[in-house]
Amino acid sequence: MVTYQWGDLVDNDDRLKLLINPESEYVIAGRNAFGRVMDDIIIAAALGTAFAGSDGATAVQLPQLGGPLNTGQYIANTPIANDLNVQADADDDGGMSPQRVRQAKFLFDAQDVDPDEERFMIASAAAIKNMLRYVEVTSADYNTVKALAEGAIDTYLGFKWIMSNRLPRVLQPSPLEIIYQPVPNIADQNDRLCIAFARQGLGLAIQEDVLAEIAKRPDMSFATQVYMEMVMGATRVEEPKVVILPVKELP
Repeated sequence: MVTYQWGDLVDNDDRLKLLINPESEYVIAGRNAFGRVMDDIIIAAALGTAFAGSDGATAVQLPQLGGPLNTGQYIANTPIANDLNVQADADDDGGMSPQRVRQAKFLFDAQDVDPDEERFMIASAAAIKNMLRYVEVTSADYNTVKALAEGAIDTYLGFKWIMSNRLPRVLQPSPLEIIYQPVPNIADQNDRLCIAFARQGLGLAIQEDVLAEIAKRPDMSFATQVYMEMVMGATRVEEPKVVILPVKELP
């Protein structure tokens, strides 16, 4: 668990100039900021090191090639020979594509992830734009959701799609200042790390939900302070239920 705190001061003259009470807007802004931090915590848990054992001291990396089933939990952005052929297709241009999503579904199915368990795909705006290039996604003949009319993907190949611009790139600091190293033969520098997961694959523990307090500060000329705090942490719970898709964001 990690404690996250945020605070800001609203001067009295600012309140008079606005002629309205800005405290509620400050709280809304703080909650939105904490929501982004919560997203960052979950993303870091999916991509980073989990800890196991009775004392929580055993580091568990997300399996790469050579792990269970001789594959790992990555969908390579280039063709790689391995037993389950979990790789990009030979004609894949490296961007997010139906072929890549099919590979993620196959990896879940091959490792006996319950097909009735909800599955999610976290993808960047550019990755979703790349997906909308394909007729299989935009045509009602293939997809029950008319993605071309909506301009968004709701559900495809059993994955509920979530758009996030918080996903990190390889070798670039994430919002939590974590730098993810490239995986040899799987991810290249600047690839965007999209995430597919089943509901029970990630766990978010909330020790204290978002707490908001508003009070006068006598030591600060009786300015109004808006303070917010939350205590939470996240981790991978089951390795087979988290799959990483490094993708190139194509123009």
